[in-house]
Amino acid sequence: MKKQRVAFLLVLITLLLTACGQGDELKNVDWEKNDDGSLEREKIFNKDDQTTNHYLEEVQGTWIDEEDNSGFGVEVTDNNIYFIVNNDEKIEVDDYYLKVGETKYNESAEAARLRTFYLDSATDYVVENINPSIEEVGVDLNKEGTEIFGMFITDLGGFSSQNFDVFNLSKTNKEFDTQESDVSNNDEMQEFEEPDSSEEMYEDDEMADDPYQTELEDFISGFEDSSSDYSLIAENGRIVIYFILDEENRTEGDEEKIKEYIDITKTVSEEVTDTVGEGITVSLQEPFEHDYSVSFVDGSPTTSNETYQNVLEEMNLN
Repeated sequence: MKKQRVAFLLVLITLLLTACGQGDELKNVDWEKNDDGSLEREKIFNKDDQTTNHYLEEVQGTWIDEEDNSGFGVEVTDNNIYFIVNNDEKIEVDDYYLKVGETKYNESAEAARLRTFYLDSATDYVVENINPSIEEVGVDLNKEGTEIFGMFITDLGGFSSQNFDVFNLSKTNKEFDTQESDVSNNDEMQEFEEPDSSEEMYEDDEMADDPYQTELEDFISGFEDSSSDYSLIAENGRIVIYFILDEENRTEGDEEKIKEYIDITKTVSEEVTDTVGEGITVSLQEPFEHDYSVSFVDGSPTTSNETYQNVLEEMNLN
């Protein structure tokens, strides 16, 4: 009986130490300072690591893109991760790892933590069957590490790349065929065609080369703002305001936060007009959204989604 009690106590202590350790994965990792004054640190955990297994247990279930209906998603079981394609195929992911990272824009700023599973087997599948330019496929967990909320498929070219896609994932009870997809007979996947070298690929007419591009990049390099939550990028004659990929930076209908984001866009628009010239579009894109929430030209709104439009009307900016 005494041996059983001692064994039970040892197990209990181990569980408590493990639970307390979750969330402190970076406590012994030093910060690295970048040239712009921001700081970052990160740590990689392989697939067999206890930390990796802990977060896999937290997010067990099926998570798919119901918002944009891209057909992509993931399923996490006791022992496996599956990459979901076309909403009806599962590809086993046997090569993956967890990265826990933190960033902050200066010494006094609050750090933003992100836990990400990088799905190398899914990357190989996408490269072979969908788009050979892709270099990473992964899923991001929420702040607490208890849910999957986003998937990214990217060529590492950043937000402005034509091969950068982010999808919101939602948990579903839908069941998928447990049979693995045969990658050699995947007739349903869209074939990727290399563009003719003589052609320029743009999403729309506004993506054409713009004579202001260099001036916009100079404007951004000299733009100063106390906020640590967003950055500016010049995209073919347009300035886009991007926020750190964190759920806390989404407005989710919060009127006060939307007003703040509108004010930011208006301020940038006015400053770029004064510094560079008239007729330049400034757009704001919230984290994990594919479309711009609001756009300004010369300090006045030009387009917005319905939620932002309602707030613009209340601010008498419509």
